[in-house]
Amino acid sequence: GIATQRVVHQTLQDASGESGHYTGLVTKTKTTLNKNSSDSLLPHCAAGGEMIYSDGSGRYYKGGWHMGQWHGRQGEANFPNGDSYVGTYRLDQRHGPGLYRWKDGRTYEGDFDQDLRHGQGLYTWTNNTSYQGEFVQGQREGKGVY
Repeated sequence: GIATQRVVHQTLQDASGESGHYTGLVTKTKTTLNKNSSDSLLPHCAAGGEMIYSDGSGRYYKGGWHMGQWHGRQGEANFPNGDSYVGTYRLDQRHGPGLYRWKDGRTYEGDFDQDLRHGQGLYTWTNNTSYQGEFVQGQREGKGVY
């Protein structure tokens, strides 16, 4: 198996090189930055870990991790623009069932594939009108009811 250790509020980088304060399990891996090879610790915890990103934007993620990427069921993310998401991630992308909330009040609850609304879902606008039906690569398509 992969050797892991537990850390509490330690400054780390995720697989994209974004820094934050992380609590959870980590794994040691070789990375190459600026042509220098070194050991790095990456968030790696199927049971869940928490990263508060240090860019001051309010970005936050709590959920499963795989080799420094958001991965697994019931991830929770807040984004700098005020949007949020609760649901499944696969290798840093929304994938599977989830609920996305825009800052302005719109919501989408349904299936995602490779970070796009894809499959069955319910999209609700701020005036409380909605569309329930099929989505293909982020767009309403196929059978649906307004």
